Amino acid sequence: MDYSLNESASLAIGAILRHGDVVSTTASGGRIYRAHRALAEDPAFGPEAYAYRLTGTTYGFRLGINYSPTVHSLLGCGFERLETRVEGGNNYTKSIPEITWDYRF
Repeated sequence: MDYSLNESASLAIGAILRHGDVVSTTASGGRIYRAHRALAEDPAFGPEAYAYRLTGTTYGFRLGINYSPTVHSLLGCGFERLETRVEGGNNYTKSIPEITWDYRF
């Protein structure tokens, strides 16, 4: 949802709900072997790294502010927080600060 403060500035707020696969990489060992749906070697992160897939639900929110200094550009600043819950206690939290600049002809 966006709320226009004036002709060039707006506030943004959003809610996120997602259910599906979560893919990550871990070192060998640990409780991930009991809960995964898929597991494969992941040499990009080292010889003992494994990529795995779990089914989970992600909840989150996003807050932001946008400013348009010209008719062709938009500057944005925001923050997103995500909490993912999966079976077996393998839960994840992620915070994403962002600064954006969009330019259109």
